[in-house]
Amino acid sequence: VSAIADKKVEQIDSYLQERLLDASLLRDASTTYEAMIAFSKIFYESGVNSDEYLKLDANYRENFRRFVQEAKYYDLFLISLKGDIVYSDAHESDFATNLFTGPYRDTGLATVARQALENLNSSISDFEYYEPSRGAIAAFVGTPIIVSGELKGVLALQIYSERVFAVIANNVGLSDSGETLVARREDKHTALIMAPLKYDAAAALKRTIPLNDLPSSTAIQHALSGDSGGAITVDYRGKEVVAAWRYLPRMKWGIVVHIDVDEAFASVYSVHFMGLMLLAITLLAALFGAVLFNRRVVIPLKHLNQSALDISAGNFHQRVTVEGWDEMRQLGETFNVMVERLNASNLERDKAEDNLLQ
Repeated sequence: VSAIADKKVEQIDSYLQERLLDASLLRDASTTYEAMIAFSKIFYESGVNSDEYLKLDANYRENFRRFVQEAKYYDLFLISLKGDIVYSDAHESDFATNLFTGPYRDTGLATVARQALENLNSSISDFEYYEPSRGAIAAFVGTPIIVSGELKGVLALQIYSERVFAVIANNVGLSDSGETLVARREDKHTALIMAPLKYDAAAALKRTIPLNDLPSSTAIQHALSGDSGGAITVDYRGKEVVAAWRYLPRMKWGIVVHIDVDEAFASVYSVHFMGLMLLAITLLAALFGAVLFNRRVVIPLKHLNQSALDISAGNFHQRVTVEGWDEMRQLGETFNVMVERLNASNLERDKAEDNLLQ
């Protein structure tokens, strides 16, 4: 479970790092520099419905559309220094709006734009429901466009959530009950689940976990605190699980990978059960062998011993019961032959004595 948790953190972080690299490579292309300057100029001088803008859009759209499709992004934005979206590949309702004062000023797209313009840093927003994309869950990458040392605007890319969710939902190696829970801290007392759960497909950005609800929140509390570890604990369903938790600093996510205890230790329980069964069978076999040995060896020997005692006391009419295994039966028969010979010998001796007396 710990190995799988490490792998998932590595895969998600690697995917997000690749998105930052994509944005940086596209930002540094001369075509992007030229487009940022041209679109900003025409946007403010003529507007997005002018012939000049439409012509400019036609010149650059094929280039940007090819990148969006091949690199598998949802949308690409060019954002001016004033926060206006001067170009959008998808042309949804966010196009031509202002990210500082408009209806989408509180979105992840606005966050990465501010980060790029104010700090000149590339960044990735958290995943959120994005209304312009028909409420799809999305995240954004933003990077500043600097030409000859002068800030000209921001390049932003809209990421599909499905790519990250696919890594989270991949339960290879986790058996039937295994799943991965990803959450971020909402406040001191609550964590928000970021991706669909195996047992709650609609949990993403809707379901929360009370952090004071122990022990079901123990694992995610450790993860959100930046700890890495594992233990047998209780999950959000109240089910006992084997869990491993990790922290993803880039997104400030806590990640918990867990398997139900019953399934995780099924092989151990199976071996334990088989061991008990083998022990029971061995004990029964030993008991049966002891009973059989007693009947076939011990009891015939006792009878043979008693017969020997009787004969030694002068009872030559005593006969041994022929019983037991072949060797014991042969011994009994041999003993009876010996007694018969003793009787015959005694009879001959008695006749000889009678003849002498006569």
